Amino acid sequence: MDTMGKVLFALLAIVMLVGCFLMGMLPASAVSGGASSVLGFGLLTGGIMAGFTAWIAWMIADMETRRPALVATICGAIAFATTMWLPADTIINGKQYAAYARHITPIVRTYVIDNFNAIDTDGTGVITDEEMDAALSNLTLTQEQRQALEFMRSNQHEAGHVIGSYTTTTYVWISTGPNGQGYMSPVITTHYIYGVSRGDLENYPERTIAKWQKW
Repeated sequence: MDTMGKVLFALLAIVMLVGCFLMGMLPASAVSGGASSVLGFGLLTGGIMAGFTAWIAWMIADMETRRPALVATICGAIAFATTMWLPADTIINGKQYAAYARHITPIVRTYVIDNFNAIDTDGTGVITDEEMDAALSNLTLTQEQRQALEFMRSNQHEAGHVIGSYTTTTYVWISTGPNGQGYMSPVITTHYIYGVSRGDLENYPERTIAKWQKW
C-alpha cells in the first residue's frame, strides 16, 4: 500500500470509528426500557457496525494484504467495542444518572420558570442555546442554579422542542480498487436546533421520571 493509500485508509478508519461511536449514542439513550433494553439494542447496533466495518476492511485488505480475514476480524472487534462504549457506560452508571436527573429536573423547572424573562433576553417565549450560554456567563447563580442550567443546556433535546434545523455535507472516501483508486461520496447530515418554552418546562420532571422509571 503506497503512502496515499495509507493516508486514505487512516482517514476512512477515523470516519468509521466516529460513526461507530455516534451510532452507540442510540442504544445508550434508550433508557426507558431499563438496562436490558440498552444492552440488547447495544449488542444489535454493535453487531451491525462490526459486520459493516469488517466487510469494508475485508474488501480493502483483500486487495492489499494476504490476511484479509485477520484484518477484518480486528477491525470488526474495534468497531464493536467503540459502538458499545456509551451503552456500557449507561448500563454501569444508569442508576446514578437516573437519581441525578430526578433530583435536578424539578430545580430546572422552578428556577427557569421563575427567571424565564431574565434568560429569554429577546422575549420570544423560547430560550435558545445562545441564551442559555449567555445566562451561564452573565447571571449571578448559586451552584445549584448553575447545575440546573447546565443540565438543561446539555439535555435541551429532552427539555425543549425542535425550533429549526440545518444540514451539513461531509465526504467519505470509497475505495474501489488497489493503488488508492476510489471516489469521494457525499454524506448529508441533518442537525436539529432546540428551544425551551414555559410549556416544555411544566411537565419536564414528570417526563424525566417516566424516562428513568426502570432504573
